[in-house]
Amino acid sequence: MDEMTIDKEQSYIAPFAQIEYRPIDYFLVQGGIRHDSYSYSDDTPDKSKTTKKLGVSIFPFVNTYHDWTTLFAVYNEGFRAPLGNELFYPVVGNPDLKPEEAKGWEVGLKQRLSTWADIQLSYFSTDYTDQIKVVYPSTPGPPKFQNIADNTIKGWEAGVQAYPLDLSAVICFLHGHGAG
Repeated sequence: MDEMTIDKEQSYIAPFAQIEYRPIDYFLVQGGIRHDSYSYSDDTPDKSKTTKKLGVSIFPFVNTYHDWTTLFAVYNEGFRAPLGNELFYPVVGNPDLKPEEAKGWEVGLKQRLSTWADIQLSYFSTDYTDQIKVVYPSTPGPPKFQNIADNTIKGWEAGVQAYPLDLSAVICFLHGHGAG
C-alpha cells in the first residue's frame, strides 16, 4: 500500500431545525438546533453533539417610509469533530485530536441603501475550546494537526450587497488571542 494512501472512511450527518417568530412588527426571534454526528470506519470513537442558536432582530422604523434598518443580535454554538485527514493523514495527522467547540455572539446593524443594495456592520466574539489547527514545531520537523486549548476571535465585519448584480463584498477585521 502506498504510504500516502488513507484507507479510512468518515460519515457526517448534521440535521437542523430553525423557527422564526414575529410577535409584533418591530421584533423577530429566531431559534435553531443542530445535531452533528461523525462516525469513522475504524475503532476511532464516534463523536456527536447538539448545539443551539438564538437570534433577535429589531426593526425600529417598521411601517414607515424609512423601513430600511435592522438591528440584530445572535448567540450561537458550534461543534466540529476532526476530519479524516486531520486524524489519519501520514506524518501530519493526529489520531488523538478532540472535537473543537465554539460559543459566540454577534451584534450589528443592517441598512438598506435602496431597493437593490444593503450595507451591514457587526461586531462578533467567538470562544473556541480545543480548536484544531496545524501547528509548526519550534525544532525542525513536519507540522502536525493539534488542539489549541482555548482561543478567542473578536472582530468587526463590514459588508455591502448589491442585488441586481448578485454581488457581495465583505471586509473583516479580526483579532485573536488564546492559549495552547
